[in-house]
Amino acid sequence: MKLLCIHVASCQKNKTLSAAYLLRQNSSLLTSISLPQYIRCKENQQQQIENKYKVTQTSNKVLGLVRRFWKKCGDGFVKLGNKMVWWSSSNWGMEFVAGGLGGLAGVVAGHPLDSVRVRQQQHLRGGSAVGILRHMVATQGLSALFRGMGAPMASISFQNAMVFQTYAVLSRVLDRSSVLPEDPPSLGAVLVAGTCTGLLQSLLISPAELLKIRLQLQDKACSDNKNPDSRKGPMSLAKSILKTEGVRGIFRGLSITALRDSPSYGVYFWSYEYTKELLHPGCRKTGEESLQTMLAAGGVAGVSSWIGCYPLDVLKTRLQAQLPCSETTKYAGIVDCYNKSVRGEGYGVLWRGLGTTVSRAFVVNGAVFAAYEFAMRALFQNQVK
Repeated sequence: MKLLCIHVASCQKNKTLSAAYLLRQNSSLLTSISLPQYIRCKENQQQQIENKYKVTQTSNKVLGLVRRFWKKCGDGFVKLGNKMVWWSSSNWGMEFVAGGLGGLAGVVAGHPLDSVRVRQQQHLRGGSAVGILRHMVATQGLSALFRGMGAPMASISFQNAMVFQTYAVLSRVLDRSSVLPEDPPSLGAVLVAGTCTGLLQSLLISPAELLKIRLQLQDKACSDNKNPDSRKGPMSLAKSILKTEGVRGIFRGLSITALRDSPSYGVYFWSYEYTKELLHPGCRKTGEESLQTMLAAGGVAGVSSWIGCYPLDVLKTRLQAQLPCSETTKYAGIVDCYNKSVRGEGYGVLWRGLGTTVSRAFVVNGAVFAAYEFAMRALFQNQVK
């Protein structure tokens, strides 16, 4: 037995369509095929329908697992004054807002000292931090202290929100010692969660720090007129780097940023929680710490996290500051940068600018944690009302 089928003559790719559909379109273009061919055609159609159904089922299962996971991770108790308030996954927007505000406060408070730190590490002017600061203000004005602040401010809200939210989720997931839901995570869970958070956030912060460093060093590039990126803003500079160096250029220094941030963020959150509890016993559970405790604990956390990773930060600054199109390109990688820096300037170069950095870290991170804590309290109080 033979059945009717059809080929559409006008189709360039000679696609075979179903006989029923083509019969409705043009019944004059019919040819005949055998029954086995027809059966195979119908089996293929049925197999495609079953595959689509399986994909839909799998997608629904995955989405369901993700929803249950985040619901489990996102629910818990958080502190609000002297009370513990239930935190649900619907409150994630508050974490983003509070983290963003904390990050912005830290950028504004510490960017002038950060500009001095970068110049010390690059050894552009030499001398002490006070001497570099005076020279910058005298020759370039106060605006030089805030040059390049747009790049970190543009990304700081998202980056800082991700850091605090990721840390909050991981510290609850990794904690196995808390008996009651209102118990704070153990210090061990805090250390591991902070380390994982630092590794993840390096993907976001590395491009922003590359732009910040290039912008902070523009006066040097403009003086020798060899840098095509001189006197550009963050967006223009990013486009120029992508055009001339590609995606690898915008992520230059990512590996050393990850090496720097992974352990330092673990120490960062651990030091904050430990110091806060030391200064105000019981405050991790009650949430009754004062502003002075937040500022002091945040400052200690910032200083502790920087001291251990500072040599890596010096190498990162030098790697990200060099321009491939200029004579300043002299480091092939992390090890090469370390060997050449130590060989040419001694081991002291790895700690150059440490005083400026720890001073800035104390101010910045005190502002970050204080702004974050107060923002969370204000947002929860507004929700309760």
